[in-house]
This record gives sequence, C-alpha cells and structure tokens, in this order.
Amino acid sequence: HFTVTIFENDNHFIVEVQRRTGCSIKCQQFCRAILRAAKGIKSAPIKTPQFSIPSSIRKMHEQKEEEKAVDDDVNNALHLLDEDSCESQLLGMSALISITRERKVSIDESKLGFLKRFLSSRSPYSKKYDNESKLRLDALTVLANLLMHKSITCNYVIESELLQLLIVDLTHDDLNASYQAARSMTAICRCCPQFKSNIAGLGAATAAEQLEEMAEARHKPLKDEIRLLRVELED
Repeated sequence: HFTVTIFENDNHFIVEVQRRTGCSIKCQQFCRAILRAAKGIKSAPIKTPQFSIPSSIRKMHEQKEEEKAVDDDVNNALHLLDEDSCESQLLGMSALISITRERKVSIDESKLGFLKRFLSSRSPYSKKYDNESKLRLDALTVLANLLMHKSITCNYVIESELLQLLIVDLTHDDLNASYQAARSMTAICRCCPQFKSNIAGLGAATAAEQLEEMAEARHKPLKDEIRLLRVELED
C-alpha cells in the first residue's frame, strides 16, 4: 500500500510517492514506474528479482537428502535381514555391502545383532557355496566395511565377542573369508591401537604368518591385507 501526492507550483508539478505498508522492493519498483511516467518517460517492464540460493546452503540440503536416503536404504536392508526367508536375508546383506562399501553410514549398534548371528552360524555340514556360508561371508564383508569407515566402534567388536570369531575366520578354508577377517582386524589395529595386544594374544600374528605364503599363490588382495595386518601388529 502506498500513496501518491502531487504538488503544483508555478506550472511545475512535484510527485511524491510514499510506502505505507507492504514489500519495500515492490514499492520501489512501482515508485520508479510512477516517477518515470510523471516525466513522460516510457516505463520499463517490472522485473521480479531473482535470488539464487547460496551453493553452500544448496549443498547442505542435498547432503541431508542423500543422508536420509542412505538411512532409509540401511533400514530397509536391516528389515530384510529380519525375515525368515534366506533369499530376503541374502538380498538385505547384499544391499548392506553396497551401502557400506564406499562411505561411513549412521547405524545404531543395537541393530547389529545380525552380525554375530550369522558369524556364529558355522555348521559342520555347510558347504563353501551354500546359503549359510554366503551369509557368513557377507556378514564378514559388512563388518569389515563398517570398521574401515568407522561406522561402528572397535569396542562393539570386543564387547560382542566378535574378535574371537575373526581370528577363527582368518584361517578359514575360504580365502575370501580370511580376507574380510584380515580387513576387519587391520581396521581395528589402526583405529584402536590399544586392542593390538588383544588381537596378538589370540594368535593373529601367527595365523597371519602361516596364511601369507598361501595367499601369495592364491589370493593377492589377501596377501596385501595380511602384510598390512602384520605391520600393524608389529608396530
């Protein structure tokens, strides 16, 4: 809302425009149009100002949206792991591997009970490529990913008694399982050096030394990871 007052003095006119309420920017645009018209100048079209969102705010918004999407994916994967169907569990584990492979994720440690459940399920009748073995290997991979990206604390591994299981898997017949166990223990040594004595005390150094020769010929990523683990334990 604005008012226009016209003053006359000796054949001269004075135009006064005052804003009373409303947007100051809009009022300024109207004032200029009125004053230009009073001078006989053709009024330029009124342009609505465009304000760009600062890139920092835009990136923050995009980051929050991405984090929410990741959280939703994690929760969906955890829901699949709670299903009775082995196919659903395999799908959920595969999704978790993909989600945790390249990034740190926010996950409540109280929801990680599936790790010990699958890592402890070592049936003497299971075969290398059956579903039970696949779920164990996938659980090892998820654990290694979480530790590498510091998505969970080393204390969780100790308190959940997973370290003993990792030592056993380090000498597993399946070298892929040994590789994931070595990744987990290397991450623990780097993040929590105070636990190196726990790992060494359970025989990890001896197991790594024995495994290195076999890995040399059959599994190069395992060979490299074993060397990293040995360096960490000897440091």
